[in-house]
Amino acid sequence: MSADDVSQVFFKAITRRKAALGESFHAVGAESITLLGYAQAMYRYFGQEENIKFLPWD
Repeated sequence: MSADDVSQVFFKAITRRKAALGESFHAVGAESITLLGYAQAMYRYFGQEENIKFLPWD
């Protein structure tokens, strides 16, 4: 998804205000990544062994 695609989401919501009111819109790329995936990619990029610990939310 390009910046032009994202701008079209906004433009269409603005120009079709009545239909868009109260609705929720999402614009995401075809190759999205989670925070975990990003962290793993950074470990690989810098040639380091992955060392990720999951902690409780509290």
